[in-house]
Amino acid sequence: MSHVYPAGPPVVKIGALRIDPALALAPMAGFTGHPFRTLARQYGCGLVFTEMIHARALLHGGEYVFF
Repeated sequence: MSHVYPAGPPVVKIGALRIDPALALAPMAGFTGHPFRTLARQYGCGLVFTEMIHARALLHGGEYVFF
C-alpha cells in the first residue's frame, strides 16, 4: 500500500537527531542482528537498533537467562 503525502513523508526530530522516514524497527531478541538491521534500513526503515541486554545476562557471562 502506497501513501502520497502532499508535503513529503513524515519526519521525526528528537533534538539534533532526524529520523527520516518516521519508521522505527522494534528490537526482537535473536532476530535483530546486524544483517537484519542493514536490510531493514535499505528497505526504508528510518531508525534501527539492537535488542537490549538484561543485567542478569551480564552476571551469567552473557548467556540468556530465563526466569
